[in-house]
Amino acid sequence: MFKKFLRIIDIIKENIFLTKDDRAFINHNLEKWCDYKLDKANGVILTDFYPLKESFIILSYFLNILAKNHESKIVVFGVKNNKWKRVFIKLYKSINASEFVNITLQNNKINKPANNLFVSLRSKDDLINLQYKGISIGIDVYETYLRTLLEPTVNITDIRLLEILVKATNQVDFLLDYFQRNKILACVLSHDCYIPNNIVAKIAYQNNIPVYLPNNRGINTSKKQFDVHNYFINFRNLFSKMTEEKQVKALKFAKERLDKRFSGEVGVDMPYSTKTAFHGKNTEDRVINKSNKPKVLILTHDFFDNPHAYSKFMFPDFYEWLKFLEKMSREVNYDWYIKTHPDASCETIDIIHKLFGQHTKIKIVPSNISHFQLVEEGVNCAITAHGSIGHEYAMMGVKVINAAFNPHIAYNFNYHAKNIVDYEYAIKNLIKLDIRICKNEIYEFYYMRYFYTFSDSIVFNSYRKISEKLITDNLSVFYLFLNEFNLEKHIETIRHINNFLTSTKAHYFEYLRRLPGK
Repeated sequence: MFKKFLRIIDIIKENIFLTKDDRAFINHNLEKWCDYKLDKANGVILTDFYPLKESFIILSYFLNILAKNHESKIVVFGVKNNKWKRVFIKLYKSINASEFVNITLQNNKINKPANNLFVSLRSKDDLINLQYKGISIGIDVYETYLRTLLEPTVNITDIRLLEILVKATNQVDFLLDYFQRNKILACVLSHDCYIPNNIVAKIAYQNNIPVYLPNNRGINTSKKQFDVHNYFINFRNLFSKMTEEKQVKALKFAKERLDKRFSGEVGVDMPYSTKTAFHGKNTEDRVINKSNKPKVLILTHDFFDNPHAYSKFMFPDFYEWLKFLEKMSREVNYDWYIKTHPDASCETIDIIHKLFGQHTKIKIVPSNISHFQLVEEGVNCAITAHGSIGHEYAMMGVKVINAAFNPHIAYNFNYHAKNIVDYEYAIKNLIKLDIRICKNEIYEFYYMRYFYTFSDSIVFNSYRKISEKLITDNLSVFYLFLNEFNLEKHIETIRHINNFLTSTKAHYFEYLRRLPGK
């Protein structure tokens, strides 16, 4: 009787956490995916626990189609924490997830393998290149340290680093054993970075198990670390294969979008952005000194967020990158400036002020200062790791030097440093760098980056319009999905995803290419 009472209490709690739209989406899934539930499974489709409601829409399709094709069960994995709320458990169950695997850590105290790895470290590069049982864990440990501890760089003697190494080695042990005991047929991940997601991906790579990264704006497959973004290199080749008529339309469309961004409109093709520095002069006071020296502006990145996002960065992290630039500022006779993004976190801003206080040659400019004002006052070189200023500052006729593999890599309107030696050369010789800025190439890049490779209508009629409504109308993503749902689109989505999975394409946009509005 008491157990029955506790179960009633649990049901009441579950219903409190569920919104009306949550329940509607769950009921929708139970109806639409009931035929995809298997009585007997021949293997496992492994997916990570990712508590973002928006992700469940593409997952409801992708996981069920993949599981049916492989006659496999859907298993959700993760390190159980306070994010494992009842609402997300119910959402996963509604899309036919049948098991939840908590990556249990057999020994959260200091273990011998982790300690041996820890004491062997002599440099940050040692950590970046660290392996355990044949699995490259270094970058994931490094970036997990930055992200979870909100530190700008790693201290290799920090006892907290040892604690993260303990978690990483335990998770490798657990997952290697899990892969050995179970027939894993595919891994479906929200991200291919950090612990434990990237450990799962790397074990899958070693065993030739497909890794998929689906979201509502695209689906990618991965066979090794960092290959997800290799298509950046092919932008020019892909554009050249379009008909001349489509090329003309694409360039015109891209120009219109860039004009909107340069008009000061917030979030143009970057919905995560909440502020802009593309506006008129916001101060009559001069920011850039009058002189005959080259004027270099460093545009920063978030210290804690995935410095090795597109490829292995030539520096261990953004902090070491900025320290290198501070050293360069003492060696070359330029006027140096640094600016954070208007959306930068308080932690990032504090670190910048500690790094570049009164005793450096690099002057901090306000984060909200207009890019137009900075260029008008004489900035003639912008420096980034892999940021969007690669096309934004090039549009204003300013040379840009990139320090990492980046979305602009196929084009000559930026300088792409190959290594630290080349990077140092480029900075010391920036006046004579042969950077050919062609606006049509920038428009071409913009179209390829933000439209050609953006699959707007996988599960929605237009994900861009849905994203705008999520911000402006404060509506839930489940409400918006169900409001436009129809059986014809549902059948089309299933057909396209099935065809993509049986194709040899690495990216959904390669399988299904459409111009905006089509």
